[in-house]
Amino acid sequence: MRVGVICVDPGHGGSDPGAVGPSGAKEKDINLDIALRLKSLFDERGVLCMLTRDKDEDVELEPRCRIANNGAAEVFVSIHCNAAASRDAYGTEVYCFPGSTKGYQLAKCISNELLPIVPVMRGIKEAEFYVLKNTIMPAVLVEVGFISNYTEEKALQSEGYRQLLAEAVGKGVYAYFGMAWPTPKDKVKVIVKGKEISATLIDGKTWVPLRQLVEAMNYTVEWDEITRTATVK
Repeated sequence: MRVGVICVDPGHGGSDPGAVGPSGAKEKDINLDIALRLKSLFDERGVLCMLTRDKDEDVELEPRCRIANNGAAEVFVSIHCNAAASRDAYGTEVYCFPGSTKGYQLAKCISNELLPIVPVMRGIKEAEFYVLKNTIMPAVLVEVGFISNYTEEKALQSEGYRQLLAEAVGKGVYAYFGMAWPTPKDKVKVIVKGKEISATLIDGKTWVPLRQLVEAMNYTVEWDEITRTATVK
């Protein structure tokens, strides 16, 4: 068993700040920070993780789905902060597309890992959000907390808490693939044609994301969704 290609989607960005907390924290910044931490965790474990944005920029909803679909992602995780008119609303929710069995299973695995670290788990919910409807792989949208709630906004501004959230989501993805969360023993460098590739030494073996290796060798990978085949050219 292995962990497949992951696509992480930091919601909002650029001219779209998303929700703004009572002290001015912007959702787009929280989302991006958690996503970058999550990618780093996957990189350390030799898992290929793509982001729909890796900086503060505008990205429409359709390209976010296209990045995941064309990149042969096997799961899609969108990171968001919730907001409500009432400052009293708080807690964490995980959404999946209605009727998606695999999406629900992914949401359940992530929810189970979030449960011990969040103030309250509001459960798994279904919604026809654009990024859940238009991605072809199991997909979830994680509302990590209510940025409109002063207490949760303060927590989300903590680097330590954001790291815990990223780790919980990562562990949930691993659980979805039926694997335990590994602890990397050592980080190593692999240089291919002058390009450094992230790699991890686990149990005496060097793990390198295959797609990064292929692209470093100046090949391209084309994905055929009908046959579920990746072809190196």
